[in-house]
Amino acid sequence: AQALRIAPTYAAAHDYLGRLQLEAGQPEQGIRHIELAIQLDPQLHWSLPELARYHALRGDRAAYAATMLRHAAIIGRDDHFPTVTLQIRVASWFRDLDEVRTAFARLPTTTPETQLLVPYIRLLTDESLDLAAAERMLERLAAQTNNPRFYAMILQFSAEALAARGFEDLAMRCLNEAAEGVLVDHDWLERCPLLAPLRLRPEYPALRELVLTRARAIWGI
Repeated sequence: AQALRIAPTYAAAHDYLGRLQLEAGQPEQGIRHIELAIQLDPQLHWSLPELARYHALRGDRAAYAATMLRHAAIIGRDDHFPTVTLQIRVASWFRDLDEVRTAFARLPTTTPETQLLVPYIRLLTDESLDLAAAERMLERLAAQTNNPRFYAMILQFSAEALAARGFEDLAMRCLNEAAEGVLVDHDWLERCPLLAPLRLRPEYPALRELVLTRARAIWGI
C-alpha cells in the first residue's frame, strides 16, 4: 500500500496487494488491483491464474477458460505446475473427472511436486478408495510438512476431494483444522462448489467466522 502511495502505477505492487486481498477476505478489492496490474503490464502472466480462479469460484466458466487461454499464450507451455494444479482443482469443482485426469497427465511424473498431487488425484478419481484409506493418506500427508501455510493448503485440497467423494465428516475435520490453523481464504471457503454440503452443517458458521476474523485482522478491520 505504501508503494502504491508513492507510485500509483507500479504494476507489481497492484499485483501483490491484489493477491493478498483475494486470499484474505477482500476479493472484490483484490480483483480490481489484479486487473489494473495486468492493464499496466500485460506480461504479468502470473496474475492471470488468480483472475481465472476468481471467475471459477463464481461459476463463470467462460471467463475462467478465456483467462487461462491468455495465460497459456504468454507462457507457451501446458505443463506449468501451478497452472495445471489450478486446472485440476477447477475441473474437480465442476465434477469433470475426465479433465482432472487429462490435466494431471500433462505433468512430468517424477517431480516431487507432481508426487504431492497424487493423493489428491486418487481421492478424486479412485472409487475403490474407502474412508479408512483416505484417513491413512491424510496422516501421511500431514507427516510430510511442518509449514503451517503449506499444511493449510493440503487441508484445503483434501477437504475438496473428500467432500466430492461424500466423505463429509472427514472433509469437515480438514476444514476445522485449517480454520484453527492459519486459513484466511474466506472467498474459497464461501464459494468452492464442492464445499456446498459442508456449509449446511451446524458447525460451519463458527468456522466461517473464525476464518473471517483472521482475515479482517490482516487489514485492521
